[in-house]
Amino acid sequence: MDGVSGIFAVISLAVQILDTVQKTSEFVKDIRNAPGELLELSESLVQLELVLHEVNLLLHQSYMVLRLPGSPILLLRALEACERRMKPLQTIIEEAIDNKEQKSRAQRTRASFKLVAKKERLRELRTYLRDASFDLSTAISVHSSQMQSVLNLFSSTLLIHS
Repeated sequence: MDGVSGIFAVISLAVQILDTVQKTSEFVKDIRNAPGELLELSESLVQLELVLHEVNLLLHQSYMVLRLPGSPILLLRALEACERRMKPLQTIIEEAIDNKEQKSRAQRTRASFKLVAKKERLRELRTYLRDASFDLSTAISVHSSQMQSVLNLFSSTLLIHS
């Protein structure tokens, strides 16, 4: 990945994942009498959403405002891992949304039961989300440190030339 197109691709991926997380979070919050596992999953989604906002902010500051050189490869890899971790949850939510749109109350009740019956899977998905948040947070820290080093070098160069 190089140049402006690479940066836009990373930013686009971050925005896409953030959108998916927000939609998923909204759906989970709308479930009435949600079991504890879903409420915990919702909390993990909110945490991931906050971290993704930070990623977007950092990418924007680094490459759009400061125009720093380089590639956010660590952030890209963390975002790709996040996207992979979100896919199973996305599948479950899409299935639940389809079931929610069914007309029969009995069908909706059965679909809700199936979702609740997946408690162990929901715990596993929550772990995936926590891992994604951790990986992204680590990537943010490393990238911020690298960005600070570049800024310090740039400042030193300006002082020497003045």
